[in-house]
Amino acid sequence: MDLSGVPTPTMDWENSNLTTSWAKFQQHCELIFNGPMSRRSDAVKANYVLLWVGDKGRDIFNTWTLTEDDKKDPTVIFTKFNHYVQPKLKPVFARFKFNKNFKKW
Repeated sequence: MDLSGVPTPTMDWENSNLTTSWAKFQQHCELIFNGPMSRRSDAVKANYVLLWVGDKGRDIFNTWTLTEDDKKDPTVIFTKFNHYVQPKLKPVFARFKFNKNFKKW
């Protein structure tokens, strides 16, 4: 087996800093894909990513509209998850906080 003795990556969806947690998870996956699993096809690697992200990750994955080719491409999956975990900007709230603090002066 390709992964005997290699710890499998796990994604911590409960972490308050999802961006950092995802970056560590992705790095661990890429190390495995470039090492013990380097001879495996992209489709197999994509399946492993979906196994390792857990139930919550698969629920997120199932909300996306992807072509069959994209579903078999780990780089597309990594990109989509990377976009998902990025903090969302709230410009209205940010403007409110700025104006509130500005009026105190």
